[in-house]
Amino acid sequence: MPSVEERLQAIEDRLAIYNVISAYGPTVDGCNLEDMGRVYAEHGIYDVRDFQYMDGLADIRAMMNSVGHRTLTGHGAAHIGSLPHVELEGDRAIATNYNLIYGRKDGEPVLLRLSISRIYLSRGSQGWRIDRRIIDPLDGRASSRDLAARAFEGPDQDPGARADALSLNRGERGTWDSYGEALARSSLTPPVNPGDI
Repeated sequence: MPSVEERLQAIEDRLAIYNVISAYGPTVDGCNLEDMGRVYAEHGIYDVRDFQYMDGLADIRAMMNSVGHRTLTGHGAAHIGSLPHVELEGDRAIATNYNLIYGRKDGEPVLLRLSISRIYLSRGSQGWRIDRRIIDPLDGRASSRDLAARAFEGPDQDPGARADALSLNRGERGTWDSYGEALARSSLTPPVNPGDI
């Protein structure tokens, strides 16, 4: 049976993991490039299976600073994540949650994207950070159902590779439109220059 100290540590770890994951939405919507380093590890992977494979914090920050993303956030957007299910094993954890991206059309909120995440985290000298996050769209594909079905698989069962057979190559664009194209399709106003924000 775990000791009181071990149980307390597990509670503190879960709260820290919740904070890291929940910080992503406000940080990406606020285009806070510096604080994204409090969410992702320097080597962190953002593996959006139908959009883009971002290898490292620099790639993630470049996406945040792109005209498409700045246009999305400049006209009002919200990246919303559900409370994650967390499998915690020592200094490693895997979390599973759902994600929604809202933008605006004719002044009203519109759902742009619905997806599921599998998030690999580790605790280092600066606390918990994301090592890899897989995003799979909920559009009926089997791979997204597979991620959902694996919610109880912890780090001992899934050590977490840096990529898998469904990952895009770095620099390759997937079938999902860029943020800017999604906005144009939603009849929102023209792109925003990052320097104007």
